[in-house]
Amino acid sequence: MKTNVQIHAIYLAHLADVVKQPIGKAKVTVASGIEGDRFALGTGKYSAVEPSKVRHSTLIALSGIEVANEWLQARG
Repeated sequence: MKTNVQIHAIYLAHLADVVKQPIGKAKVTVASGIEGDRFALGTGKYSAVEPSKVRHSTLIALSGIEVANEWLQARG
């Protein structure tokens, strides 16, 4: 199966529960994630949970964002 994947935007935050900021480029490290992001820094919401829940990045499909935006617009 051939797929065409595009990254439309990258957002990161240095702590959990703060507004993510867009970045123009990123340095990604295997087994760590995006440099400067909460997952790589170990400051994410689930970083201290036992047993460990490994999170290096979160991917959201563009179609999911479009559906969420439609729901928000419908609610007014």
